[in-house]
Amino acid sequence: MTLSEFIQDGVVCFLDASSRDEALHQLVDALGDTGEIQDRDRFYDAIVKREQVASTGVGMGVAIPHAKMKDFNHFFLAIGVQKGKDGIKWDALDKAPPVRLIFMIGGPDNKQNEY
Repeated sequence: MTLSEFIQDGVVCFLDASSRDEALHQLVDALGDTGEIQDRDRFYDAIVKREQVASTGVGMGVAIPHAKMKDFNHFFLAIGVQKGKDGIKWDALDKAPPVRLIFMIGGPDNKQNEY
């Protein structure tokens, strides 16, 4: 299986976000627009809850916000690219530079090995 198999059509977004939460909302909305997620608020809340456990800013300007939910039956991925020269402050653990590339992942909560 390749990474490209998880990218939903139309969910490579060029973001104009001034904060982490704004970027997350834009990506969740894009996934909702494709029909990939039915309850945007629940998925957004799950993503934010995961961010509260530990930042998904992994360094080098990349973040990988993710959430598993029981009502998902497959994995999906949205990609966000921040427009302009300024990245997004993400509160990465290593005080990495601002985020410019975001991979948002969702999937079923019963498929830990695949996750």
